[in-house]
Amino acid sequence: SGPKPINILKSLLLEKGFEVELYKSPMDEILSLPDDEQVEIIRNEYAAKRPIYELISRYDLVINVANVNSSTGQRIIWQATKGTPDIPFYVHELPCIFVSVQCPFHLADVPQVKTYINTYDGKEITLKLLVEKLMGESEFKGVSPIDAYCGFGDTYI
Repeated sequence: SGPKPINILKSLLLEKGFEVELYKSPMDEILSLPDDEQVEIIRNEYAAKRPIYELISRYDLVINVANVNSSTGQRIIWQATKGTPDIPFYVHELPCIFVSVQCPFHLADVPQVKTYINTYDGKEITLKLLVEKLMGESEFKGVSPIDAYCGFGDTYI
C-alpha cells in the first residue's frame, strides 16, 4: 500500500537538509523475546526513559506523526519510554509538532501539544505541502471542516 507517511516525511526533511532520527520502538524488540523476558523488561520500561537533558541537548524539534485510521475508533497509546499512556513527556521542554495524517481528532490524545496539524492523508504530495508550510515557504490557511478541538476545553492552549 505504499510507503509509510513517516518515511515519506523523513525523506522530504532530509532533502531540505535536516538531520532526522526516527523513534525506534523498544516494544517491537521486546515482543521478539520469550514471554518471561518480556515480562521482566516491561516491568522496567520506565527506567528506559531518557533524562530530559539528553533530549534537549540532542534534538531541536520533535515531530510526532500519527497514522491511525479514524474509522477503527483506535486511540493513541504512548509507550512508557516516550511518556505515559497519556502524552509524550517532553512537550514542555522541546518544541513539539504533532501531525495526524488520517484521524482529525487526535488532539484529544495530546491536548498539551502546542502545535497540532491535520493533513487528512499521508500521500507524498500532501506531506510535501506540509514541509513547505513548516519551512515557511507557504502559509497554513486551511479551515478545519470538523471540531479539531474535540469539544474539550484543555485542547485550547
